[in-house]
Amino acid sequence: MIDIVNEIKAVQREVGQGRMAAGEGRTSACAAPTTRRSTTSGDALTDPERIGRWFLPISGDFRLGGRYQFEGNAGGEILGLSLHLQGGEAAIEDREAWPLTDEGREFHRLSSEAWGEASRATGADPEVEMRNVEATTAFYTTVPEAG
Repeated sequence: MIDIVNEIKAVQREVGQGRMAAGEGRTSACAAPTTRRSTTSGDALTDPERIGRWFLPISGDFRLGGRYQFEGNAGGEILGLSLHLQGGEAAIEDREAWPLTDEGREFHRLSSEAWGEASRATGADPEVEMRNVEATTAFYTTVPEAG
């Protein structure tokens, strides 16, 4: 299991205003510290050996559509954006199971609260942000209605 509280606290979040192609808009950014600087940070998320250095040992078939397993933790199917855009999907049970666990709910609650704090730091209305935090948490931790 990951230490959710410390993982959430380790991420620096910023919310603000910025110029975009469509005009002025809200921006958000986050940064997480790493124990080792890398010019190929994408490898830290895709290379099994590197994943094991910062998270948990991982095994499996690491090709698109293959299965993976974190030692003593979650596993699943390897999906890619192209697969998603082509209509490929993981089983709904796999995608929706973790957010509904105690650990998943705690992660989303703490993450939502941290983003709310970042937004309030820019002068956002605390009551509006409290409602946003509650709505975001509910969105990620509520069983979707069949439809």
